[in-house]
Amino acid sequence: MQKPADAYRLRAADMLDLAEEYDFFREEFENLARGFLRLAEHAEHSTQLVRPPRQDDQQLQGEKTVSQEGDRRSYARKNSQMFA
Repeated sequence: MQKPADAYRLRAADMLDLAEEYDFFREEFENLARGFLRLAEHAEHSTQLVRPPRQDDQQLQGEKTVSQEGDRRSYARKNSQMFA
């Protein structure tokens, strides 16, 4: 799988090719290439900041707190008495 930073670098190379091909628009294509290179740097930096979820985090999401469980039980008791 291609990383986003690599895709931006390829786009920058494409822009530089176009700059050589079309002399009239050379400056614009070079500016676009620089922009794509900056995007590649940002994408590379942001992928370094993202950390995979720890096992502790996943366990906490799956567990219910005592207060949530108690609220569910009291709600069930109230409703069962209304319909009895």
